[in-house]
Amino acid sequence: MCEGGKILSHLKNHLDDPRTSIALVSFQAPTTLGSKLLEKKPSVYFHGKSWNKWAEIHEIKGFSGHADQTDFNKLLSPIAKTSGHVRLVHGEPESAKALASELTKLGFKDVKPVRRGESVTLT
Repeated sequence: MCEGGKILSHLKNHLDDPRTSIALVSFQAPTTLGSKLLEKKPSVYFHGKSWNKWAEIHEIKGFSGHADQTDFNKLLSPIAKTSGHVRLVHGEPESAKALASELTKLGFKDVKPVRRGESVTLT
């Protein structure tokens, strides 16, 4: 729901970049930042500032935010061989490592959780 954690830093750094796509998976409770990102408005307010919503915002319905790895793998498997880098930006470190391992088994070549302070260049 984009209310805390690393996602806020990622949004601050990339929300106003039209090359960015943000996928919101599962339910976004009313009045949360996640629900505000889904609104058809040009900006969103958080952390004391109004931010331009130039990134593409995508809503993926029908998944639990916590437990649908099989369905998640089915969704992603068609792009596994053609995608570039995958950086996992959500979840506890052990869970992110486990997901990275599963995505690698699907055929994604460069998957890993981001590290604090890591910089990733998007091309």
